[in-house]
Amino acid sequence: GITQLVINPERSPQAAELAKEIRNEFVLHARGDVVARSSATLNPKMPTGEVELQVDELEIVSRSTPLPFQLDEESVDETLRLRYRWLDLRREKLQRNLRLRAQMVGVIRRHMEAAGFLDIQTPILFKPTPEGARDFVVPSRLHPGRFFALPQSPQILKQLTMVAGFDRYYQIAICFRDEDLRADRVQEITQLDVEMSFPDREELFALMEEMFAAIWRECLGVDIPRPFPRMTHAEADRRFGSDKPDTR
Repeated sequence: GITQLVINPERSPQAAELAKEIRNEFVLHARGDVVARSSATLNPKMPTGEVELQVDELEIVSRSTPLPFQLDEESVDETLRLRYRWLDLRREKLQRNLRLRAQMVGVIRRHMEAAGFLDIQTPILFKPTPEGARDFVVPSRLHPGRFFALPQSPQILKQLTMVAGFDRYYQIAICFRDEDLRADRVQEITQLDVEMSFPDREELFALMEEMFAAIWRECLGVDIPRPFPRMTHAEADRRFGSDKPDTR
């Protein structure tokens, strides 16, 4: 975590002199005594806000050039943030997003395994599987003039697992679609892919509703009412003119 270093020239004149060279993002190695802060300097917003390190020895391990943007800036151009993505990922919002995603994946895995599903990773380099978009193709060095296709979904391979007797399969699969970017279209997506042998419709609905409810409950502390509202495709088309209606 983060804690405060205090350098007192009377206690350690060498450390105080070296501290004049310190700038943002320098990596430091400090040695000293952990002591209680005075009542005037307590910081209840920090887990270590009641203590500080009184530095006796200080070393600059690595120096940094000035940052292209400050991590607490809000209006940084996205192109600049993406160019320095390793810095952008240190921002609190993105740290929170990645931790939330990891937590969500953990909930999905626990839920699917408790329901008897087996996590099977399928190959990325495979033959084309016709879907709704163009394939990304990868040339083969060993077979000149021949190409692999990056999967738009694991459709054929997951069906092979069904034929092979794995009657409950799931995979958090990365899928690729070579198409123009739009608000609801990206070229690389991660999806939960599920296949079951001989299910009925109510069983599938119950499985997905329980999983979504578990994700919202464990990740966000929100209880989603169940069962989910349902409507037929004909009703959605008649009322909203869309197969993914916004019912708010």
